[in-house]
Amino acid sequence: MSTLRALDSTADGRLAWLTFDRLAAALLFVVVGATACLMPAHNDTWWLLKSGQTIVETHVIPLRDTFSHTVNGQYWPNHEWLSQALFYLLYRAGGLPLVTAVAAAFVTLAWFVVWQLTPGRFGIRLFICALPIATFATEWALRPQVFTLACMAATLWLLTRRQYWRLPPLLLVWANLHGGVTLGMIVIGAVAGIEALKQRRVLIAPVVSAAACVLATCLTPLGVTLWTYVPPTLKRLREAGVSEWQTPVLADPAMFSFWCLLVVFVVALVTVRPWRKTILEQGPAFWGAIALIPASFSAARNVPVLMEVLVPAVGGLLAARFPVRVGAAERRERPLVNAAMLATVGGFAAVAVAVAWTREIPRLQWHPVPSDVITAIESCPGEIYNRYDEGGYLIWFTPDRKVFMDSRLDPYPADLVREHLRVESTGDYDALFRRYAIGCAVVPADSVLARRLKETHWTGRAQRSNWLVLTRS
Repeated sequence: MSTLRALDSTADGRLAWLTFDRLAAALLFVVVGATACLMPAHNDTWWLLKSGQTIVETHVIPLRDTFSHTVNGQYWPNHEWLSQALFYLLYRAGGLPLVTAVAAAFVTLAWFVVWQLTPGRFGIRLFICALPIATFATEWALRPQVFTLACMAATLWLLTRRQYWRLPPLLLVWANLHGGVTLGMIVIGAVAGIEALKQRRVLIAPVVSAAACVLATCLTPLGVTLWTYVPPTLKRLREAGVSEWQTPVLADPAMFSFWCLLVVFVVALVTVRPWRKTILEQGPAFWGAIALIPASFSAARNVPVLMEVLVPAVGGLLAARFPVRVGAAERRERPLVNAAMLATVGGFAAVAVAVAWTREIPRLQWHPVPSDVITAIESCPGEIYNRYDEGGYLIWFTPDRKVFMDSRLDPYPADLVREHLRVESTGDYDALFRRYAIGCAVVPADSVLARRLKETHWTGRAQRSNWLVLTRS
């Protein structure tokens, strides 16, 4: 019995670091990691993989469209080429499980950094970190946005630790990974401006670093046009009705944490009244959040990135309002029990992910196009018509057929996009189909256009789930 007590005491000593608070934080990130491992493939995933295959096999970055028959050869501002190459290399090495695992690691690491940067009482930190994770986890997908989440967290980490000289290399990589680098530059610019105002001189490390970051973002295939193409592209995305580029609305459940934390931020700001002390002493997260809030109102897609900055900013304001209590009664810790609980939950999470990957549950969307639909499309006469939403799938699964349109959008002229939207909403397809010699339509089975095509005697070649392939009689 004494030997067992000695072993328990030794185990308790080795696990003394695993307090209840750390257990709760660890469980949060076990859930984050497991949830991220179930993020689905998106329609963007597939054209990204195809473009990445082109880059890896030809060693050329595609800047002209080769995927469509409508704008073949049109200039394509390919600002995500590095993501495409990385996705394909991962896919070639380990298939979609490896792509998913790496994407999940980036998302989990990003939120772990946010957790580390958030000050204040443990319970408050846990709540304000878990709230946005819970609402935005459903939005995670195999897209280059996972790199932006990680790069924004890294940017905030470096700014907080005043490691300004490391920012330009990070921005250089980020600019070639994803266009979300513009959000990073907004945060860096805001912090540099505040530091210059505080020190009352321009030539200081943050300002020099910010200038170097701007230059670094121009070292891409797009050069300085990375900055000039963004505004018109955003306008076109909104006009095309792409939901993630619309203004966030109160009724959207995914935006619940955004509105909650925004209200808390404003109320805490007024309550703490930092201007009575020295508002310039607020940290990078505070100024980054102030700078990014307008961008989040312009497009819902920017909100998840804002949340990474807003959470530490809210934590800092609440820490000033509700400081950590000193001399509070200590909780009796049970490190062995904590370790057992963590191991159990971690084991269940690992098994759940393994089963999901092995059985390829529908949520993963690893095989989104049924085989008979693929066969029907490959044997279709004439050119293909498809929606914006399905083009990415077809680029990968029917590579020998050119698509009508896909979610890259950039190569497609605004007039074509508007005509496409008109056809989808009215079913009046004849003029558009004649112009592009459409002989095969790949449409959702329950769409207005599908009903109109059936009424005008188009023949069904394949139908599975909501996929419908029709040909002209």
